[in-house]
Amino acid sequence: MRKIQVSDYFIIQDGKELPYPMREALAEVIFHPDLKLRALDLLKRDDLARKILDHSDSHILLEDSEYDLIKSAVNVVQGFVRNDVEFVRRVLDAESVEVVEK
Repeated sequence: MRKIQVSDYFIIQDGKELPYPMREALAEVIFHPDLKLRALDLLKRDDLARKILDHSDSHILLEDSEYDLIKSAVNVVQGFVRNDVEFVRRVLDAESVEVVEK
């Protein structure tokens, strides 16, 4: 599994410090038009987007297949700007964690 920090971070835009909506950005990147999604892919990604948006902790654990979907989207999408550096870093540097049954 992969662990991604989904809490907001702050960016400077037009001289103001604003929160970068990490959860929303994760949920949106998997629907980006550059991905040219088909109907079945769209539905699969909607389930993941809901999981991300409904998650209330500062980190989210994702199955490898869910993480791969996000990672591949980040690697395909074009047009990132400097404010997206932390977003991309959190995705691409996501910690791999072992899940232990209790």
